[in-house]
Amino acid sequence: MTLTPAQMNKLSYLCKSSIPGFRPSLTTSEYDRLVIRLGSRLPLPRRPSDEAHVKRFISNEDQLEPVVSRHATRLLALVFTFGVVYENLLLGLLRRQKLSSILRSLRVSSSLRLASFVAGFSAVYRLVLSRLRPILPDYASDSEIDKGRQQLISLRRIRNKLLLSNALPPFLAALIASPVMLLEPRGQRRVTISVYALTRALHGLIVGAGKKRWLSQAMIEGRWWWGGHLVFALANGLLLHSFVYNPSTFPTAYSNFILRFSSAYLPARPAQLPTSAPWPTQKETVAAIAESSRLRWPAFVSPLIHPSAPRSFDNPILDKMTPILDRTHPGHSRLVCAFLHPDQTGCRSVASNFIIREAVSASKFFGALSLLGLLIRWKKSLRTPDESIYRALLSTTTSSLFLSLSLGTSWSMICALQHYLPNSFLKTKRFFVQGFLAALWVGLVGGQRATDLGLYASRTAIQCVWDTAVAKKKIKSIPHGDVIVFALSMSTLMALHDVSVPHSPSLRPSKLLKLFFFFCFTPQAHPASSNSAFVRGALNRIGGPSHAEEKARQLLLEEKKRRGSTNVYATNG
Repeated sequence: MTLTPAQMNKLSYLCKSSIPGFRPSLTTSEYDRLVIRLGSRLPLPRRPSDEAHVKRFISNEDQLEPVVSRHATRLLALVFTFGVVYENLLLGLLRRQKLSSILRSLRVSSSLRLASFVAGFSAVYRLVLSRLRPILPDYASDSEIDKGRQQLISLRRIRNKLLLSNALPPFLAALIASPVMLLEPRGQRRVTISVYALTRALHGLIVGAGKKRWLSQAMIEGRWWWGGHLVFALANGLLLHSFVYNPSTFPTAYSNFILRFSSAYLPARPAQLPTSAPWPTQKETVAAIAESSRLRWPAFVSPLIHPSAPRSFDNPILDKMTPILDRTHPGHSRLVCAFLHPDQTGCRSVASNFIIREAVSASKFFGALSLLGLLIRWKKSLRTPDESIYRALLSTTTSSLFLSLSLGTSWSMICALQHYLPNSFLKTKRFFVQGFLAALWVGLVGGQRATDLGLYASRTAIQCVWDTAVAKKKIKSIPHGDVIVFALSMSTLMALHDVSVPHSPSLRPSKLLKLFFFFCFTPQAHPASSNSAFVRGALNRIGGPSHAEEKARQLLLEEKKRRGSTNVYATNG
């Protein structure tokens, strides 16, 4: 960063006006931010400032401990503040609690543990990385062998390539810092953080392989048979199967979100029905669908046409559907169709009405989210109001159509496959097919957003499949397995981050807020707000600027010095 004489004067004034006997120590990046944020608010001194005095104000870059401690302290305060606000204030207001009751039941221990974990990982990683960088290249140079022998001895060649790699120091540093995750207690949040890091690491490896041209050109371009939309389709197939057959391991918030927008296929309790009369809940209806598939999709015998037919199924799950079946239209011939849409016999008309009604309902939900996004990015919205409004309307429309069409396809295919497939063919596996085909509507929302949705769905699917396998005792739960997954995944992420020059080296407060919610609380309803730039900014905030960025900065600084530039302060983490 090149400072103008006016900025030098203002900064010198700021340095000399500090508390007597107290000389703060700043890095060049902190110093640059001070110029941008506070320099314009200071009065301009009349006499010229001393550049040497300004340089003395900046700390020596070799003094790493004060720099790391400041970064860790800021990260601790930031995550702790967001955690307290989210866990207490926001969730309390969503539950419609009074502010006085929220303050009386204020909980800070969970947020403090999370903040300690994030800040501790950042501090340990930065300290270890600074010690490993000067050591590993020397060790690697001593291990070099003759190039002719290197072609013959593959193991030594691989070892030397690893030791000479710029990705090795950040990988080892993150691996050493990962046990700090034990500060976070066992629970869903720790598992979510680990799985998030795993999916992002796999995505980063695939993107890196594409940049290295290790993948075919068709894969790099993202053809119809390769991309985030297929990841989302595969994950959605697993999720729908788990939603029907393993509800205990399916995320509760995700289940409630699906049921909220599926009212047309889940008959509501009639208003005139007495409160003492039984009526199946939505989850009991889903359980009845699963039980019917296991029984090879039985036929429906209307009690109105055949009053002498037995009303009991000798099955406690299906017997709960009797209040609906007693009111079902006698034109039904399939049991599942009879209790999913009892008043209408036409499956196609039910599906079309469902899509229209849920599209209107979903547009209100996504419209509120788009409005919230406009408020968060209010400066950009004021600069380009037409473009911002257009993007908000487009996002609301495509998201509403995607949600209504995908849910409508999933529900309507239950009826369609009964008519066109034998009852014994894929009697339970057809739900995976339904989920896969229904998820292909993700093409409406675009490429990058489809990839983000695919990563989110894959995280949820991985957790569901693992929890189901543990519940059925097909695999054993690994003690602190989530910490092991986090260590390997975060090491890969930090290595990828360190060898690449990020496009967005700084992280804005709005993006940092998204980082907190995504890493810690996993939004269930609208997961498509994260992107690769956001992840790069998050890694830059936690681990500092990448080694590739540092080299690029040094080259730029040398170029400016060669051209005779003065007052050059380059950004450093």
